[in-house]
Amino acid sequence: MRGARLRSQYAPLLRPYTNLLKTVSYPRFCNLYVERSVDTRVAIIRVLAALPTTDPHLSTDIANLLAQSMAKETNDIATSALIDSFLVHQSVGLRNDIPMDEKSLRLVNSGLVDKRSRVKTAWALAISDLIWNITSSSTPAAAILTFTKYIAKNLLQIFKESTNNPLQALQNGTISSVYAIGAVSLGRWLTWGDDQIGTSISFSKSDG
Repeated sequence: MRGARLRSQYAPLLRPYTNLLKTVSYPRFCNLYVERSVDTRVAIIRVLAALPTTDPHLSTDIANLLAQSMAKETNDIATSALIDSFLVHQSVGLRNDIPMDEKSLRLVNSGLVDKRSRVKTAWALAISDLIWNITSSSTPAAAILTFTKYIAKNLLQIFKESTNNPLQALQNGTISSVYAIGAVSLGRWLTWGDDQIGTSISFSKSDG
């Protein structure tokens, strides 16, 4: 929702630069990004998140830049911003029923089992936001359904861990993901009527 407001506010100003961005390789972006302060890196990431999300090919290029940056980022605040921006642009392809590539799927799933609580929570919140906002239909597109099946187990594992130990979840901040995952499970996944996803939710509830 914050990203949507940013895109609405800055899209007219940023639109002339989208064609230029298509020519930016990772080494050139890396020169702009690395050796900057955390605040500056986050600002750069927020600018990318605010770019218009009307061109799936441009968004794919941006998502690839962000994924490569994520592999080298060591600051949790900047990593959280990278996650938000990465999934903003990945959602463009999913909204157009373009499947997420295998490398990106592995990145998302690895984020859901990250040992850093802040990073894991950032992934859970961003994924939940993506699924909630990408469709309100009871018949989702094949790409978002495939994406959901791929990440459902690890996403629901965060829900189980947090509800099984709520005090620890409150202390490390993962408690916020419980509300987001719960909303997506009840407000989206159950309405889809998919047997595999339904089984995952039932398993999560029975183990909780």
